[in-house]
Amino acid sequence: MNTNKNKDYFYKCLEVAKIGEKIVTELFENKGYTVKDVSSDEKWQEPDIDLLIYQDGKLVNKVEVKTDEKALVTGNVFIETKSNKGLGWIWKTEADYLYIVIPTVKIYVLYIDEFREWFRSIMYDCKLKPSQTTDKYGNFLYNNWGRLVPMHVMDSLEFVYSIPIN
Repeated sequence: MNTNKNKDYFYKCLEVAKIGEKIVTELFENKGYTVKDVSSDEKWQEPDIDLLIYQDGKLVNKVEVKTDEKALVTGNVFIETKSNKGLGWIWKTEADYLYIVIPTVKIYVLYIDEFREWFRSIMYDCKLKPSQTTDKYGNFLYNNWGRLVPMHVMDSLEFVYSIPIN
């Protein structure tokens, strides 16, 4: 089995996803919130939610986290629109916020409803990109497709803000 093959894929392995989830978890915990990782819980996988954020024992936010290492090379953020499994995460997530982690650089925080509305109106102007999702060993799981949004465009949107990673 060649695990290096996985480096060519957008979502190369579970470890990459966990990098982003760990960064976002620490961000919330450093601000005094309690974070519950539900990314492996089947109940939360269908609504595409990774983290539950609590303050004083009360659920205050549902967060989906995506880690996009390729953005470091391409200057674009991949927004999944479709997969063999159905709708892409941009359409199916029931999270309150979507955090896109660009490792070592920044975290984009998307107000999901506003972003979806904007994205729906411009997505066909963005380059279509096929990709493959693999397991942590590089084995093919399913195809997915998305659109590439340049980071400089993400930086200009009023319903997206970024947090530098130090």
